[in-house]
Amino acid sequence: MFSHAYPDLALIGFRGIAEALAPKGKLFATFKEGPANPAGSGWLYPEMVPYTWESMNEIIEQSDLIARRLDWMQPPSVLVRRGTP
Repeated sequence: MFSHAYPDLALIGFRGIAEALAPKGKLFATFKEGPANPAGSGWLYPEMVPYTWESMNEIIEQSDLIARRLDWMQPPSVLVRRGTP
């Protein structure tokens, strides 16, 4: 889903996940990695919204979550969890 969400919607999504995620819960997510974040808001489909790792990680951190990049079959992928680094 985050591959099609502009930063405003991604932040809403991750904040909702932070509220619902169990204390030891984990979320595996993918996003479209690219050199720049285009201007816009809400949902973009069928195109994708690119993020740098730094910008996606910043959104996740603003949601009081922790992200870690994964070497997984569908890059770029992240593991998002609650807690401290």
